[in-house]
Amino acid sequence: MNDAMATMVEANDPGLSSMQHALPIQILMPADITNAVAFLVSDEAKFITGITRPLNAGFPVR
Repeated sequence: MNDAMATMVEANDPGLSSMQHALPIQILMPADITNAVAFLVSDEAKFITGITRPLNAGFPVR
């Protein structure tokens, strides 16, 4: 999450609503990133190696 996005989230900016409509799922929150990182460093992800995995809430689908 970049600084501008974090500021919008903290301020509950109405612009988040329009951003939400552009995504097939909800907007990623800091906890979502934390959970993804926790999974990737866990034993459950031991076979996931050598890739770059974007966390983009499906934005390229739109």
